[in-house]
Amino acid sequence: MVLSVSIGPEGCGIMDEGLEERIIRWATDSGMYRGRVEDEKARFHLYVEYPEGSGNVMDIVGPAYRDDTVLIIARVTIDPTHRTSFAALPGARKVELMNEMMRVLIFQPVGFMATPSIDNPEGFQFVKDMYDDGMTKASFMEGMGWVHRCITYVVWRYNNTFSEGKGAEAPCTMYC
Repeated sequence: MVLSVSIGPEGCGIMDEGLEERIIRWATDSGMYRGRVEDEKARFHLYVEYPEGSGNVMDIVGPAYRDDTVLIIARVTIDPTHRTSFAALPGARKVELMNEMMRVLIFQPVGFMATPSIDNPEGFQFVKDMYDDGMTKASFMEGMGWVHRCITYVVWRYNNTFSEGKGAEAPCTMYC
């Protein structure tokens, strides 16, 4: 009796699943998947709500130019009242505040930038690069957690600096 065993992409359903499908499955299983965005610059562009039930949206993008890469992208917009308060700060205090924030953010495993500029921030964008060759559900969820922590820090820093009477309040946890 001869037994034929097939190992590899053709013989294993899990290996047949592409990166996009895995991410959709992980996000759906976790209750975070919210849909797709048409994007001609991407192989796929999904959006998820993280943490689940929070109303906070992150974009999950497979750039067209990198078959093995996924970008987890999130943005936070600074409240107009806080932008006005920032603009009213003396120049040295603005630099001090931005330097303090950059010192914290630079050591996170997430890329970031102030938009439109560090001198006049109206928001911040965070990007976590992830690679298919080592990505698991756990590492993908951890990547979203890192991005969310960076957003939470920016919100806390601005609230702590510019919201009178609220400086002592702790920032919201990831699962509020």
